[in-house]
Amino acid sequence: MWGTAPVGRGGGAAATGGTAPGARGGLASGQFSFYVSCDINLNVRVKVSELQGLLPAARSSLPAALNGVPGIGAGGVGAGAGGGGGVGGVGGGVGGTGVPLGHDATWPTHPSSAAATAAAAAAAAAAGGGASGGATGSSNSNGGGGGDTAPKMCSLYVIARLTSCGETLGLEATTAFAEAVCSAPQLQPPSAAAAVAADAAGLEGAQDAAVAGAAGGSSSSGDGLGSGPLGPLLAAGGGGGGGGGSSPGDGSTARWDEWLTFCVKYRDLPPDAQLVLVLVEAAEGRREALVGSSVTPLFSKRGRLKTGPQRLAVWEGAPPCTQFPTSTPGKVPLAHRDRLGRLEHLLHRHQRGDMAPGPGGEWLDALALAEIRRLAAADRAAWRTRPELRLTVLLPLFPHPVLCYQHVAAAAGAAAGAGREGGGAAAAAAAAAAGAGGGGGAGWGGAGKKDAGAGLLISESGAGAGSGPAGGAIIRLVDPEVGRDNPAELKAQKLARGLQRGVLDRDLKPNSEERRRLQAILKLPPNKPLHAEERALLWRFRASLTQDTRALTKFLQCVDWSDATEAKQAAELMRQWAPISAADALELLSPDFRSEVVRQHAVQALQAVEVEELGAYLLQLVQALRYEAADTGSRLGAFLVQRAAEDPALAVQLHWYLFCELDDPGFGLRARALHTLLLDTLAAGGPRSPGLLIADTIRRQVDLVKQLKAVIRELKSSKIKAARATERLREMVSETGACGELTALRVPLPLDPHIVLAGIMPKECSVFKSAMLPLRLSFRIEAAPMNWKAPPPPPQHNTHTNPHPHHPFHGLHGHAPAGASHLSSGSVGSGSSSGAVHSPLGPGGGGGGGGWPPPDPLALLPTRTGIIPAPPGAPDAAGGGAGGASGGAASGAAAASGSHHGHHHGEGSASRGGAGGAAPGSQPGAPPPVLEGYRCCIIYKKGDDLRQDHFVLQMIGLMDRMLKRENLDLRMTPYKVLPTSFDDGLVEFVPSVPLSAVLAEHKTIHRFLALTQADAGGPFGLRAEAVETFVRSCAGYCVMTYILGVGDRHLDNLMLTHDGRLFHIDFGYILGADPKPFPPPMKLCKEMIEAMGGQGSEYYKQFRMYACEAYNILRKRADLILSLFHLMAGASIEAIRADPEKAILKLQDKFRLDFDDEAAVEWMQGLINESATALLPQLVETTHRWAQYWR
Repeated sequence: MWGTAPVGRGGGAAATGGTAPGARGGLASGQFSFYVSCDINLNVRVKVSELQGLLPAARSSLPAALNGVPGIGAGGVGAGAGGGGGVGGVGGGVGGTGVPLGHDATWPTHPSSAAATAAAAAAAAAAGGGASGGATGSSNSNGGGGGDTAPKMCSLYVIARLTSCGETLGLEATTAFAEAVCSAPQLQPPSAAAAVAADAAGLEGAQDAAVAGAAGGSSSSGDGLGSGPLGPLLAAGGGGGGGGGSSPGDGSTARWDEWLTFCVKYRDLPPDAQLVLVLVEAAEGRREALVGSSVTPLFSKRGRLKTGPQRLAVWEGAPPCTQFPTSTPGKVPLAHRDRLGRLEHLLHRHQRGDMAPGPGGEWLDALALAEIRRLAAADRAAWRTRPELRLTVLLPLFPHPVLCYQHVAAAAGAAAGAGREGGGAAAAAAAAAAGAGGGGGAGWGGAGKKDAGAGLLISESGAGAGSGPAGGAIIRLVDPEVGRDNPAELKAQKLARGLQRGVLDRDLKPNSEERRRLQAILKLPPNKPLHAEERALLWRFRASLTQDTRALTKFLQCVDWSDATEAKQAAELMRQWAPISAADALELLSPDFRSEVVRQHAVQALQAVEVEELGAYLLQLVQALRYEAADTGSRLGAFLVQRAAEDPALAVQLHWYLFCELDDPGFGLRARALHTLLLDTLAAGGPRSPGLLIADTIRRQVDLVKQLKAVIRELKSSKIKAARATERLREMVSETGACGELTALRVPLPLDPHIVLAGIMPKECSVFKSAMLPLRLSFRIEAAPMNWKAPPPPPQHNTHTNPHPHHPFHGLHGHAPAGASHLSSGSVGSGSSSGAVHSPLGPGGGGGGGGWPPPDPLALLPTRTGIIPAPPGAPDAAGGGAGGASGGAASGAAAASGSHHGHHHGEGSASRGGAGGAAPGSQPGAPPPVLEGYRCCIIYKKGDDLRQDHFVLQMIGLMDRMLKRENLDLRMTPYKVLPTSFDDGLVEFVPSVPLSAVLAEHKTIHRFLALTQADAGGPFGLRAEAVETFVRSCAGYCVMTYILGVGDRHLDNLMLTHDGRLFHIDFGYILGADPKPFPPPMKLCKEMIEAMGGQGSEYYKQFRMYACEAYNILRKRADLILSLFHLMAGASIEAIRADPEKAILKLQDKFRLDFDDEAAVEWMQGLINESATALLPQLVETTHRWAQYWR
């Protein structure tokens, strides 16, 4: 919404040094425009700049010369009660008659500040020193009688949050730690000229930084905020200005210069929104202590958004008051300010263009500006030595004023409240305006409240109701029609629905036109709101839609759940509806549906979903718990725990999803409650229930991650190079190392609980060359999956000592008690007293028989996550023992390609002779069978948030399953990622080579594939299957990365395996975000096209066909993908959480749901052509390659 000033508004430049009103906004004289807050779709930002004044810990070291200064030493402490409508004054140790510049003696002193100053004076008198000592009750300082006992340095940080009506809006933000000076500076004030020049330079830079902050940028030069919001008028006469601000110890106690961004947007700010700042001190050897707090409203009394630098008084030792109005205000009311404060206010109004030129502006000449600069320099010098604290923050600037939008009902209510409270308000406002030199600012009492609840047309000039608006006055217009439906239409619809509500005509059928409109409504994406006509049409023909499963979600959107009668009828009709799909059930669990009846129906529909499909949606189902009505007693939470108790893999997966959310400020308590319920449910099954085994597995997996975290912490603290780090890692995980118990580890893999780890291989572990020092870990694995349902054998006497008494079993040790033998894979003989483990193949698979080893050693494993052949030279590697010739040939092929680049699943590389020849469990009490010749390789990363990578790979895996259901296998590689906290996690290791390394070493993709896939009779001298795999995988990843908007695609995060599969890694940028300019729609470089034979080859035509076919298949399942993204709106994924609505719209746009299949094929082929012929990505790739070379 835009507003313009009425005709006849003041114009012309004022006689103030050539500055015209409104010059800041770039408007000519006589023009005026403004924004309203409901149109500002930007996140609220604030820059915390600096803290000035002496901390309580430093006041004991004040020079003796200040002892006689009124209000500081023992010369008296003024006690004052808060006034002005129950609102206290600015604190900070002001006592007696000593009043600092910028304040007035009539403004009351904070009681805690007076007490602090009294304690300081008493301590100084007791010590016999000239300086006042002491400490505030909340600062934990030890200032007794001398300055030598006070700490000289400490750290401060600021906690900021937005509040309204005493409630916090969104999440709080915290600055970094800043070193603070705790000693009193020397009393050598700078010269007036130097101070004026420094302040002017800082102000000039502050204005630039504020403009950058409004645009979302970070601070640039010139963040020093010297003399407050005087603006360019002072800077114009104050000398040069590049912006250098003062460092700590030179006029400021601590400096942050840090922008804080809140998750609340300007358009959502209520009129009573306040910025709450809490200052916390942290020093070594002491607990964190509250220094003080300050609260300032974001809107002025007349609804204008505050901008620019703000100097806020800190209320020492007082927690913030979030009520409106607050009792810990950061600014003194205008009526209580001194001369400099009132002059600053007038300059602020002049900069905004609120002061009429001519007779009201002759005072603002060069002499007045010089006097203001002198007063500002003196004020800054005084603040450096006085004990009061003031915090300077910077609010973003906008090209035009931003006015708070209020509905008519809210404005009328506020005006009515003001009428009840404001006796004599007009007289008080006039008196305050006269006392401020015509400044027009109302007093602190009822006048401000009256102005805040103004009517439809308000002038800020202070004129009476009968006078016209003066030049430069703010005109606030409240348009009640913006964002609201026509009340007449709403009334008519209500009456029509009321007539139809009690009668449900099941024979009412739509005609052909209405049927066409209904089908169009049902095809709308789930995030698109319905219009009034569409809602009325759905409600009218609701009975005829009960057999259409797609129609339920649309019907529930048109229900008025605030109407009890209508809600009851909708609930009864919902129970009669045809069963809905899992995609519709997920949509009903989104934040758009808050009704408990609807969410219970969605949970009931999920009861029929298979475990495998439920695991694919489990991440979103956990996030859907954010939108439940209560922390406990949720139907969705109980359903997830119930299904997890029935399936061990699902229970492990649910545990880690909840474990990652325990530190979330908004969801952590609910996640912790459900996590506790999960563990209690698993433990409630009794000693012979698999629930205890699952719970113990979870505990041992947590122990495993803790040990890996300790290893990487040790490596980072030692600050050694990558080569030495590998040696150190192997020492730590060896049998004699600090983490030697990992060699006897037996625990299901957290990435895939079907695979059981059987001890780490220290000599095969390594550390990647990266600043984060990721660990590549190699484990032996058991030959059969975890047998969760085997009953435990009767307990036996155990002579071993359990090193972990809090664990029911030896979690990380191989010598488990007899009662814990069921932790291994395979079946346990029910009648065996020795606890012998029998062959997992059954009774016929005894030792030495023809049934063991099986033809395929991996046949017993349902999944093969991270499983690779053992490296050449390993004791159990192919050909390393008594294996036959086939094993040796496989080993040679693996050695030729390098162990890191070997096949994911080797062909014939398992030993079929000596290694593994004995049947597992052939001897009583033997250890469980170990799969010889294979390893499980995983990567542990600490310092990276893997939750976004996990989400993207989950979506890629889900899309791959969708395509396979349509008989389209694109040979995708959705490797597994499991975040174990907000900054660490596990990644499946897939043997592959970056495409950049392939081209650097082999020049072409064909030469690389020829190392293992050569075939003289095949296309390009390669096996036809390898070329087909490459073409299919290229098509699949091109389409999926385009839909998800994956950015930062370069040849270093495109990987290629030896069997021809291409896949992407590193998903730090999604939904169109990209650090490079003008990225192509998909990554399709010329080397990839050449590997297909060029743009005219048959393989390239197949690539285009596969891409178009996959795109159309995924478009048909767009509702499910959009619903999954919608459920992630509150997750800790910044690309979605910052603006969920915008993120879903971006994703929806990629599907082009307005196209039919033919138009979609043409669209996809156009994107392929654009990506294949783009020149700028080639230039960017070359630049990236050079940057990597010189790094």
